[in-house]
Amino acid sequence: MPIEAVKIPQNVYVEDKIIGPFSLRQLAITGIGAGIGYMFYGIAVKNGVRNIIGLGACWIPTVMAIAFAFLKINDLSLLRLILLFIESLNKPKERYWSPHTGLSINLITTQATKEIAITNKKITTNASRLAEITRQMEKRQEAINHLSAHDLPSPDALEPVKTQIEKVDRKNQERVDTIEAAKTESSQATTLPVNPTKIQTDGLDLERSIDGIAHENSIYERLIAKQA
Repeated sequence: MPIEAVKIPQNVYVEDKIIGPFSLRQLAITGIGAGIGYMFYGIAVKNGVRNIIGLGACWIPTVMAIAFAFLKINDLSLLRLILLFIESLNKPKERYWSPHTGLSINLITTQATKEIAITNKKITTNASRLAEITRQMEKRQEAINHLSAHDLPSPDALEPVKTQIEKVDRKNQERVDTIEAAKTESSQATTLPVNPTKIQTDGLDLERSIDGIAHENSIYERLIAKQA
């Protein structure tokens, strides 16, 4: 089923015409003005006014009503012109226009203070560790270069070093013997639930003990200092 054509209203602000070219608003304004003029005329005649000027002044409201109803200037009625004139008295005569700067939005992202402190602490710790490792490697490299730059020491020069190492080994052996004796006494004093003969333990490697390594390092450092 085809859609029927619908008439779209055009110029909806045009008033409906009642009698000929006159609209309802124009007829109402003219009738009110004529009624006021006739009322003034009747009052003047009742009071004995007979001159033309006096009687003509009674119809001034009617003339004004006709002007408000039918007079138009640039498609503006007289009432509209009067209202615009009153409005212009209260508003400035000149206006200046300038572009608006608009809104400026600055997005600032901040990191939590606690996270920044933790990160800075980690960075400082890692940097200090790296610096310490670098210093140790440089010292070792300098010692190696110093040893390679000189001839190997003679057996006579190494004799005091060997004597000190033997003394350290004897002291470590005495400590181990003392510990073993104390263990033997404690095992004899108490009855153990396990047969000690069935338990096998390895002895302490005296050559790689911590004390021995420490003394060896000190001895080698002294030897390097003497060669320097």
